[in-house]
Amino acid sequence: MIRRFSPSALGFFGASAVAALWLVGRDALQSGLFVGAFLLGGVTFCFLPVWVFDGVATLLPASRQLSTILHRLALTILCVSPPIGALVTLKGEAFDQYPWAIPAYLVFGCFAVFAHLKWSHLLAIPADPRYRASSLIASLQLSLLMFLLHYEEGTFLAVRQGRLYLHHLLFAITYLASIAAFPLLSLRIWYRTRAVQTEISAPFSKQRTRLAWCALGAIAGLALIEADRRALPDLYDGVHRWLAVVGVLCLDSAISTVLPVRRTGGWIGTLLLLVMLASMGVFFSTIDEEERFSVRAEVVSTAIGTHLLRLRDALVSDEESKPSSSATKEHPALDFDRYHDYRGNDKELNILLIVADGMRADELDQKHASRLPRMTALARESVKFTNARAPATRTIMSMSSLLTGRYSAHLDWHLIVATAGKTEDRTFIRRDTLSLEKIAELGRFFHQTNPTMPQEGTLAERLQRTGRYTIALPYVGRGLNFRPGLGFERGFNSFPDLAGQIWPTPTSTRLAKTTLANIDQAPKGQPWFHWTHLFDPHESKVKHKYRTLVEEVDKGVGLLIDGLKSRGLYNKTVIVLTADHGEGFGEHRQRSHASSLYEEQVRIPILIRIPQMRAKESPHPVSLIDVTATLLALTNGEMSGLDGVNLLPLIVEDRFPSNRPVFLELHRWRGKWGQKNRDMKGVVHGDWKLIHDRERKTLQLFNLRTDPGEKENLLRTQKTKAKSMKNLLDAFVNQAEQSYPLPDPQ
Repeated sequence: MIRRFSPSALGFFGASAVAALWLVGRDALQSGLFVGAFLLGGVTFCFLPVWVFDGVATLLPASRQLSTILHRLALTILCVSPPIGALVTLKGEAFDQYPWAIPAYLVFGCFAVFAHLKWSHLLAIPADPRYRASSLIASLQLSLLMFLLHYEEGTFLAVRQGRLYLHHLLFAITYLASIAAFPLLSLRIWYRTRAVQTEISAPFSKQRTRLAWCALGAIAGLALIEADRRALPDLYDGVHRWLAVVGVLCLDSAISTVLPVRRTGGWIGTLLLLVMLASMGVFFSTIDEEERFSVRAEVVSTAIGTHLLRLRDALVSDEESKPSSSATKEHPALDFDRYHDYRGNDKELNILLIVADGMRADELDQKHASRLPRMTALARESVKFTNARAPATRTIMSMSSLLTGRYSAHLDWHLIVATAGKTEDRTFIRRDTLSLEKIAELGRFFHQTNPTMPQEGTLAERLQRTGRYTIALPYVGRGLNFRPGLGFERGFNSFPDLAGQIWPTPTSTRLAKTTLANIDQAPKGQPWFHWTHLFDPHESKVKHKYRTLVEEVDKGVGLLIDGLKSRGLYNKTVIVLTADHGEGFGEHRQRSHASSLYEEQVRIPILIRIPQMRAKESPHPVSLIDVTATLLALTNGEMSGLDGVNLLPLIVEDRFPSNRPVFLELHRWRGKWGQKNRDMKGVVHGDWKLIHDRERKTLQLFNLRTDPGEKENLLRTQKTKAKSMKNLLDAFVNQAEQSYPLPDPQ
């Protein structure tokens, strides 16, 4: 019998509140009350549409015949419409790569509809007409969440070349997970409908059934929430919001199953609802200008903070402070001696440049000497720079800097748009012609940035002009970064097209043997320069496997050294061993690279072995771009337009500029409209390091001497130092961007 609305129904807001608090609780305990309230407010805002849908469910008719129709409609919407939407979106060559995928989704969707209608009783799904009517709302919620996810991520619109399988995998996982979550979300809404329309009674006749559904919802919810915390932190906002919302809804369903809703439960639920609504005020409040950078930094350090902050920024705009007038002036710390007039004259020396992709600096610490005997032996004969950093944490940015001798801020970057499915068809769009209209005209595409090499020439071109035969072995697996035609081949006599090649891992030994074969084929009597890119460390994000692959690099380096010795070239060859960036293993939640400017991603090894020069260790702050200047100074090459410091005075005479800053950068574009989702600048000056995330509008200040792990942001307690570091960084960035602005499709 239908009764009037019962306040006890408000008790179910308690279930939603508990589930939301589980999502944000750990971060709130670590980051404080304000950040916790901010996160809870953001989650509450995301749940407002869910609660509106819940309310609509209570108004649906509960007649048996109509509810059956609504239930079948719900299954059709959830199981069949997503594959049809993908079919409409995915066309042409991108579809041709996996022509069986969409039909497979459709067949599975039809089977899921049939199975649910035929065998739902095996899962003890209620026969109550109100459950069937509620299933329509659950279907709409899940379908809408899927649509928002794949629209935001451009799953079948912005398909990166060679990565279409990942887009299909994302669609398949979310599609199957949505179908699996459908009964749980239907039960969740059914509980609320019953509470509103009738006296509260046990939803299931058997206690075992109730506990089984509770356990299933809890397992699903906790798994999705944990995946949100751990998988690809700070990337793919749409994916993380989907994981968080669906995870909380599943956990909400589990709690609702066993929730003892009585009149007192209604008042508790009402109180928690008011707390959640009040937290929205914190979420949308204007943050004090003096505290803004530090507060935002605390928010983005949490698991879901970045994604909620981007959502808030799309709705609320904090008043921006005007840039300091000193930011465009010449900063005294930018004026230091780079020793470009200090030259060598070793015209006969060969140069072997070994770049181990993704090898961290701490891999060459003494504690790893027994694991890496060949690189350890090389370090004992070299100048080992123990305080070296990459200028960027993306391969294409860091290698551009190494091969040009410039910070990426002093290079002209272009946003490249390529039609999906055609790896040989790359369309270059100048930044001054790129527009949303042009992008829309191109249809399906992916985004990548590439530099325009400076007129003064690349490292290879300059060394070529010193009389050297230049060779490259630019292996980056399935990556397309070094494909001939993008500029990296300039100045190389030999530059094979290895883009998209996938060789069995490990590859270091194979590449070392190829390097020696290339050296054998170089013109006799002519000095050479060989760049070898060893890719093994890049191939694993699991620490123990990563270290195994670094050991493969050690074998490759040993093979190269033995080969040079057997050919009588070892004492005629300068050997440089370095990396393009480091790798994160969860130190700041990221388990990769190209996601931050923290030390685990920017610190790299640099070993320079010059025949007849003594070995030593240097603690001075150096950058990868210094290698370029040093090699050109050693060979008496052209030095114009270089940003790096010539390290020969340090190697020979222990001379180094005392106030030299080292700058760090990271930018990348993703998404179907080519929006920028990473724009970071950083500077290391003395013991201090500042990271400015311009896209998320945060600042972090660290003292690397007392806090090498970058755990404590000193922005609030060291305001004078923060201001001076910010002025230094702004001066560098603003001067650079007057001549080299980044692409801006917006």
